[in-house]
This record gives sequence, C-alpha cells and structure tokens, in this order.
Amino acid sequence: MDWVSIMRQRDQRFWQVFAVPNAGRRGYVAQRRFRLEGGQAGVSDILIFHPSDCGHYHGAALELKVGKNRLTQAQARFLERSLAAGMLVRVIKDFDLFQRVLMEFFGYQTPLEILQAAG
Repeated sequence: MDWVSIMRQRDQRFWQVFAVPNAGRRGYVAQRRFRLEGGQAGVSDILIFHPSDCGHYHGAALELKVGKNRLTQAQARFLERSLAAGMLVRVIKDFDLFQRVLMEFFGYQTPLEILQAAG
C-alpha cells in the first residue's frame, strides 16, 4: 500500500482506499475472535468508499491474486454482492493493473495527470 500512501498526499480521494486485513489461516481461537469482531470470510483485499469519476460506481471491491491463486467461493460471493450494490469489481493479478484501475476509477487518463493536479 506504499503507492496508495504516496497518492494520498496528492489526492484526498485516495484516503477512501482501504486494505482489508482479512488474509491468512487462523487457529480456532483467532478465528472465533475474528468472527466475534465482525470479520467475514471473502471480503475483498482493497475496498474504496468513494464514488468513481469514470462511471456510475458507488465504490470498488478489488481482489488481489498472485500466481495461480483463484477466488474462493466466499470471495466470489462477496464480489457478486458488491457488483449488485453498484460497485466496480475487479480481480487483479499485478501491480501495474492495480495502479491503472485506481487511476481510471478516480478519473485520471495518465499517471502524469495526478502529478500536474498536485502541483
């Protein structure tokens, strides 16, 4: 999320981009605590709570995958519900695509535009 931290200094809308600490296997006690605290399996890795500038989206749910990793059933259900709620939904497998999706979501045509807007 370092890139997002940099972007937050240039564009306040990036303060509405959040990483969800939802990964990893848990033991029974940790899993129970996670559920009691409202944790839910399948929640996307990145959530954006800001309307898009590139379309008619109310926010975004981005699932990050590495290598041959695939969506779980819980992740697929979460993305389906997010799409039905009017959110942009993407499964992202590399950093360049992640950057492009966020830049387009916030209405930037090129990465240089954000530098000019900040200046």
